[in-house]
Amino acid sequence: MDIASLVGGLGVGSVLTLILKEFFDSRKVRSKRIFEEKRDAYAAYLDIAMKSQAMPEKDAIWARMAAMARVRLCASPEVVQRFNLLLASPPSSYEKTFDDLIQAMRKDIWG
Repeated sequence: MDIASLVGGLGVGSVLTLILKEFFDSRKVRSKRIFEEKRDAYAAYLDIAMKSQAMPEKDAIWARMAAMARVRLCASPEVVQRFNLLLASPPSSYEKTFDDLIQAMRKDIWG
């Protein structure tokens, strides 16, 4: 075995290892960022949904719409669909539809 090929082989292996490490590290950071954004958006929506009950109607509508817009930016299609169902549901089925939304949020965050 030639010493030059051994040194060259180690160099290529090191570069390949570095590239793969960088790829997986950036993927991990991106996945964590997406998780945190979804978690924060969902928590903010649920918080404002409860707080808006004690707000003046006009302020409550704007607060809920802003929170919903943030959720729609990062939510899965299933969560967005549950939001649409919640908005279209009659008051008599609100609790069930809201529970379905919560379950969709959990599934989106935790898998």
